[in-house]
Parts: sequence; structure tokens; C-alpha cells
Amino acid sequence: MRIGVLGPLEVAVGGVPVEIAGGRLRALLVRLALDPGRYVGTVLLAEDLWGDAAPADPGNALQSLVSRLRRTLGRADALVYGPAGYRLALPPEAVDAVRFERLAHALREALALWRGPALADVADTPFAAAPAHRLEELRLAATEDHIEAGLAGDVPGRGPAEGPGEGSAGGPADGGHTAGRLGAAVPELEALTTAHPLRERPRALLIRALCAAGRQPEALAAYEEYRALLAEELGADPSERLRELHTAVLRGDVAGWGGAGGSGDAGGPYRTRRDGGAPSAPGTGAAPRTPGEPVPPARTNLRAALTSFVGRDDELRRVRALLGGSRLVTLTGPGGAGKTRLATTAAAGLLDDSPGGVWLVELAPVTGGDDVPFAVLGALGQRETAVLDNRHLPPRDVLTRLTDTLAAAPTTLLLDNCEHVVSAAAHLADHLLRRCPELRVLATSREPLGIDGEALCPVP
Repeated sequence: MRIGVLGPLEVAVGGVPVEIAGGRLRALLVRLALDPGRYVGTVLLAEDLWGDAAPADPGNALQSLVSRLRRTLGRADALVYGPAGYRLALPPEAVDAVRFERLAHALREALALWRGPALADVADTPFAAAPAHRLEELRLAATEDHIEAGLAGDVPGRGPAEGPGEGSAGGPADGGHTAGRLGAAVPELEALTTAHPLRERPRALLIRALCAAGRQPEALAAYEEYRALLAEELGADPSERLRELHTAVLRGDVAGWGGAGGSGDAGGPYRTRRDGGAPSAPGTGAAPRTPGEPVPPARTNLRAALTSFVGRDDELRRVRALLGGSRLVTLTGPGGAGKTRLATTAAAGLLDDSPGGVWLVELAPVTGGDDVPFAVLGALGQRETAVLDNRHLPPRDVLTRLTDTLAAAPTTLLLDNCEHVVSAAAHLADHLLRRCPELRVLATSREPLGIDGEALCPVP
């Protein structure tokens, strides 16, 4: 049995297509296909399928739905029930979304699997938002990698600005063929930059492709358009890497530009990373950079203290002891008690144990609970945050982006002044702690967050 969710739902049993009629039935199969071979609890299934409109007896309704799906598939053994819930009894490779993730390194084959938006049949359901966004992000990155691989492989040993002609190893004919293939990449890159106008990597690839096709003036115009857009929308300048590419275009030496490393490694110049502009914490021992050396990603946004810290040694030791045994510690007390200063001092001592960094999230300026996840993204300094208009970004997409970022390495978050958005802060902390096993959260609030695992430290 094969299941396709990268686009409209497709099911084939023994090579014969099977039509799954009914939106709820299709939603059930898609939900189980997101975890092939693994049990999904009945409570979670009912919540995902019906949400707040759950039937009076969701267990019986779910059992009836499963029976209908078994009959439709003609495979009673395809859906297995056990103490942990229901599972789709298929190898993960039977689902195209799983194959896509495993084949993402084989870019051409992976991209060929896509037939439309991921999980198209259940795009409006809450459970589909996060996995669909994650798959679309993988698709975009894979598309960029594929195009960059073509740019790197099609112009070995010659400056793209030379264009077709005698400078290529294969003579004029070969040079013309190469320029033609590179020129063919331009429309796709123009479409990418139109769809993602503030994303820097497609813009850099477009500039390189235009140069490789002998269209240097258009490459310079593409850079200038992006520079003006950043200034207007964000009040920012292009990154140092893109400015270096612009200089290379002016010199006619894009082949010698050192920016091609952005495609494959996680630390490349066009991968999402934490902002390099935040100050390092005192005592991190960062070596001075030599001229031209890339700025390393910051590991904290904690500001250096202007005064000494005295009179809180006992509380500081207690906070550190609590953090050693709990992943969520909340400092409680009245306004003006010194919770923020105590918390930031304790957090600064956690840098060596937090490869993912220590990040202060100032919630005092936040006016509504819906803005709390965006405040965390802003504190992390992710450049991708600036790419999107936060007013139109679905909240589950924000949670997915936060989860992916914070699960990458042991990280400490300091959520400061939670009291006026305590419900939203508690919900976010609970969500992140359950999905990021190496995350620690230190919070300050006039009242506890009130979630499982919270250790309280009253500040007199």
C-alpha cells in the first residue's frame, strides 16, 4: 500500500488506486500517515479530527470511522488498534512525505515527488498546519540547494560574467549551451524571489544566475532592488555576504566569490541562523576576529551589567540549584523585588552549559498573548522572522519554527515579566519544554505559570 500526501491525497493498494470518499475519512488517513507505523492516541486523534466539535462519544465515532476506512482500503490489517491507540501498519517508506524527507539530499528525485501543496486535503485542520509548513520549508530549501548545485556545477573554472564565448573549456558552443542552461534557471529564481521577497538566499542565487548568463546589469539591478526593499520594509542593509557578492559582480569575478558554501552546511551564509549582531556575554573568551573573517553566531542577547550584583548570594545559589533539577524555574515576587536582575545574573552563568545560547525574552512590551511567540523569535534573532509579516503568520507556524530552532541544541530561555500574559507564557513554555528535551526555561512573574514540572523560587 502506498499513500501520497504531498498534494491531494492518493492511495494505491497493490498498485490499484483507491478513492477515499469523505473529508473526515481522508483526514483520518492523512493524520495516521503523518506517524506511519506508530500508535496515535484515541484522544489526540479525536481532538485532531473534530476539535471543539467532538461528538458525544468520540471513542465510538472514531471506531466507526476506522471501520469505514478499513472497508474502503480492503485491508483490515492496515489499521491496528492497541492500548496506545491506532496505528497505520505500514513501513514509513510507504508514505511519500517520509520518502521526501529521507530523499531531500537527492534533490531532483525528492522535488519530483511534489504535485501541489503538502497535505492539500486537510490544509484547514489544526493538526496539518505544522507538518505542512515544515514540509514546505524543506521543499523551499531543497529547491534552493538544487539550483545552487546547478550553478556550481555548470560553470567550473570560469567567471560567470564572461558569458558564452571562447573563455569556456569547451569552446564557443559549450559556452553558449552553459549560458542557456543558466539562463533557464533565471525565471524559476525570479518566481522564488517574488514569492519570498525578503529571503536572501534566492536573491543571491538570482544574482549569480544572471551573471552566469552574461546579464551583469540585471544582476546589479536585482541587488539594488533587494537593498531598497530591505531599507524600506525593515530599515536594514543586506548581509555582509551579499554585499561581497555585489562587489564581485562589479568586478566581474563572481566565480571567485567565496559565498558558494551556503547550500549544504547548516552554518552557511544563507541558512537561518541567530543574529550575529548581539553582544557576547562577559567571560565567553571569544578570540578577536581577523579582518574578513565571518562574524560567528551570537550565543546570547544578555546585556552587560552596569553595576555590581550584591546581597543576593543565597537566592542566586538557590536558583542555580533549582535549575539543576528542573527545566522550568519561575522567580515570583512583587514588582520591584529584583526578579529580573537575579534571573539575568543566574542566566549569564549558564552559557557554558547552553551551546544553543542563553536568550532573554522581554515580555513587558508585549500587549497580547498572541504576540508572545513572536517575542521569543525576535529575542532569538532569527533572520527568518524579519522575512515574514508577523500579522499574517499563522501561530502554529511560529511554534513550529521555535520548536525546530530550540530543539537543535541545549538552550536556555529567560521569559521576563510574564504576569500580564501569564496564560500565553505558560502555554508556550509547556509546548516548548515538551518538544525540546534539552531546553531550560527561567521565568520571572508576579504569579506562577502553573504548569507541570515548574519549580518556584520566591524573591523577597
